[in-house]
Amino acid sequence: RDVAPSRGLGDVYKRQVIPYARVNIDEITLTGSKQNNLEIKYTIEDTEKEVNTEGLDEGLYTLSEAQVFISSKSPNVGVNNSETKYTIRAKKEFERGDYEPGVPFQVVEKNVRNLDPGKYWVRIGVRTANPQKRYNFSTIKEIVVPAQTVEK
Repeated sequence: RDVAPSRGLGDVYKRQVIPYARVNIDEITLTGSKQNNLEIKYTIEDTEKEVNTEGLDEGLYTLSEAQVFISSKSPNVGVNNSETKYTIRAKKEFERGDYEPGVPFQVVEKNVRNLDPGKYWVRIGVRTANPQKRYNFSTIKEIVVPAQTVEK
């Protein structure tokens, strides 16, 4: 049988685009007496200095918000698959002047609270004032909220 020739990886790499921003989860800690609150430390880096922004709307690369996404149902967590009851307050908003372009900075999010026991997948989405309102995402981290032990 005929097999189509494989395309070289070079073709793929040439098409890589610079994201509007990058975000990385540094650490997730379970807190509280029931160990069912999260403290999420993550680092955001804008990419404004890596792009020729001449003639572009400056908002394209200006950070506007970071949002926690969490799911107990699927590791494919994102905008359309997040349990917002846990993350409704876990949002940070930014504007020009809140950060130094090109300098990564850390955010500590403590507003993901009162999770039910079980396994969760967590990721951070960060976006700029781009017109499509597209997020750039961190990798996905898995956490387990322990079941409560009942004192006898």
